[in-house]
This record gives sequence, C-alpha cells and structure tokens, in this order.
Amino acid sequence: MVNANACKTAKASRKIERHIPALERVMTYQEKVHLMVIEVLREESGRELAAAARFNEQEFDWDKHNSQFRKDYVNTPLKELVNYAANFTA
Repeated sequence: MVNANACKTAKASRKIERHIPALERVMTYQEKVHLMVIEVLREESGRELAAAARFNEQEFDWDKHNSQFRKDYVNTPLKELVNYAANFTA
C-alpha cells in the first residue's frame, strides 16, 4: 500500500513548467544576425588557424576552438563583430 502523503510530496516536488508563448521564445532578428556573424567569424578564423597549424605541422583542435570562440564573443556587440569581420576579410 502506498502512503498518500508520499504521493502528494512526490507530485509537489515535480518541477512545474511555466508556459511561455511561442513568439516570446523566438529569437529576434537582431539576435539571429548576431549569432550568424559569430558563427561565420568562428568558422573563418578556425580555417585560418587550422591552415597555419597544418603548415607548422601542428594539431588544431576544432572542438576547443569552437567552444572557446563562442565563449569569447557571445556577448560582443554586433557592431564590434562586424568591424572584426571587415578587418578579417581585408
């Protein structure tokens, strides 16, 4: 026989998920552009670093580069990222 109090406690301890309307969960256009620029810069810088590593007969760790790049630049303003991109392609 199951204890009635144990059932109530188990139900109460479950995390209640708060409903968030779909449009509030969708990223804004500005956020999408920001992430797109970060990803392009991450990929292009990784390609250059990987090529330099190959030239110097060294290993290049893409996973480490990807995670560190995202950590380093996730909070960088879009305008600054675009400036990096302009300098990077020049």
